Amino acid sequence: MWKGMGLGKREQQTMWDLNGALGASLDLHSVLKDAYRLLLPLVGADYGALAVTWSERAGEYEWIAENLPPAFFGSYEAMAPHDFVHSSVQAKMQIVVCDSEMIDRRAFERNMMYHRARELGSPIEQVIAVMLHASGGLQSGLSLYRKRRRPFTEREQRMLQLLTPAIANAVRNCWLFAKEARPAKQIEMVHPAPQVPTVLDARLTPRERQVVSAIIRGLSNHEIAEELGCSLNTVKKHVQHIFEKLGVESRQMLRYRARRGA
Repeated sequence: MWKGMGLGKREQQTMWDLNGALGASLDLHSVLKDAYRLLLPLVGADYGALAVTWSERAGEYEWIAENLPPAFFGSYEAMAPHDFVHSSVQAKMQIVVCDSEMIDRRAFERNMMYHRARELGSPIEQVIAVMLHASGGLQSGLSLYRKRRRPFTEREQRMLQLLTPAIANAVRNCWLFAKEARPAKQIEMVHPAPQVPTVLDARLTPRERQVVSAIIRGLSNHEIAEELGCSLNTVKKHVQHIFEKLGVESRQMLRYRARRGA
C-alpha cells in the first residue's frame, strides 16, 4: 500500500496504526484525539483542526482541534470571511492542498486568521488542508498547521493524501452514527432536560447552564434561541463564553465531557 514512497519501517507502522485508530470507535472526538497523536508527528505538524457542519446546522461548525486554544474557534465567525483555507479546498474534494497553493505569502501574513493565532500565542506559519465531505448533508475539512516557517514537503503532502480516504470514512461513519443516535424531538419533550455535571456547573452562570443543557440535548443555536426566547447572537455569545470557561473547542467535546462528568 505504501510502496513507492520510500517510507521507513517506523513511518509505515505509524500509517497502519493511524488506519487502526480511525476505525477504533464511532465517537468522533475520541477517534480524532487518537488520530492527531499519530498524524501530527507523521507530517511534522504542530496543530490540527477538523471542522464539521451539516445541512440542519449550515454555518454552525463543530471543531475538534489539537493544541489550538478554544478562543481561536470562538472568534471564527468574524474570521470566516477571511478563511482562505476553506475557499481553497472546497472545490477540490479530498485533494490535499498546501498554503502555497492557497494564498500568496504576503497576503497570508496580512490575513486576520494569521494575526489572531499569533495574538493567542499559537502562531500559524504553514498550513496543509483537505476537504473531506461537501455533500449528502455533511461538510467537513481537516487542516494541519506548523508554528514555524518551514513549508510542508511534497512527501508529507502525499502521506496525508494517502490517509485522506480513511480519515473521510471515519468522519462520515462517526457522523452517521451520531445522527442516528440523536433523540427525536418528541422524546426530548417527554424526558427532563439533562442536568449539567457539578464540575461544569460551578463555572457557569444560570443562563450558561441552560445553554449547556440544550447543547447536551443536541439543539442548534437557532433552536436554543427559540427555546430560551433570546436572539441568535446572544446564544452565540453564551456559547463562546462557555467554550472559553470550560476549555473546549466544540459542542461534541462539551457533550463528551458532560458524559464523563468532568
